Amino acid sequence: MKIRPLHIYVLVSAVSLIVIGYSVYYLLGGFDKIKVYQIEGGKWSVAGQYFEGEYSPRTIESYFERARDLILEKRMEGTLCVVNYYTDDMGEDNVKLFVGVMLGKDMTEIPQGFEVREFEAEKKLAVFLSMHPLVRPTPPKIHGLIFGEAQELNVQLQDYFFELYYQDNSMSIEGFTAKVD
Repeated sequence: MKIRPLHIYVLVSAVSLIVIGYSVYYLLGGFDKIKVYQIEGGKWSVAGQYFEGEYSPRTIESYFERARDLILEKRMEGTLCVVNYYTDDMGEDNVKLFVGVMLGKDMTEIPQGFEVREFEAEKKLAVFLSMHPLVRPTPPKIHGLIFGEAQELNVQLQDYFFELYYQDNSMSIEGFTAKVD
């Protein structure tokens, strides 16, 4: 078989695209290691809106945007937060979410339509993600890593995960250990 210039062109183009793809993936942080950390717990207050039912991107996105806008407009101080609840009675397409702002130490006015929920844990299992959202693993994949680490450590997690979204485009996903009575 004779190698034609067209074959060389296609081969060089394919190799170039693969190298460019891997380079972009690397630059966006796609090869960053993901590690589960065990850290001390505490008490947290979150002001937000609760959603339960069939997954509705429009509604959930509106809750998320409202909380984000409150932070960006400096009407509330804190960290953008989504609390994902997991229970046995949830259907496959159903979600239970509490979307809002994890409050800091300072007093703040709670917007109309928001409620405040308190969360407490002795310890947390957390994953910190600094890579670009385009290459970031999905929250359910991270939840699985945290569940696996909890099994290795022989600790039980509470029935929710925190997703904290920081202004530098990084995020953390945290599982709170259950209280042992």
